[in-house]
Amino acid sequence: MSTPSHLNAQPLVWGHGPRAFEVFLEPTCPYSVRAFNKLDDLLDEVGADNVTIKIRLQSQPWHLFSGVIVRCILAVHPAARQRAGA
Repeated sequence: MSTPSHLNAQPLVWGHGPRAFEVFLEPTCPYSVRAFNKLDDLLDEVGADNVTIKIRLQSQPWHLFSGVIVRCILAVHPAARQRAGA
């Protein structure tokens, strides 16, 4: 029987609206980068009072160094919780 993992990384949160929009992104994936670059425009268009964007980082084994990069981002995560720090 395995022991449960206690690692529970909180998402990066932008906005504070009643509706949640969760995105699962891989930082080394070009398609995830394209999606990430559109989130600022989405938040500006909809308004930070109307939506909460939750960005969750998902490591994918087929992207080189993905695990290392995701861990580095999560290590500085508390400092980058705000939109300007991401």
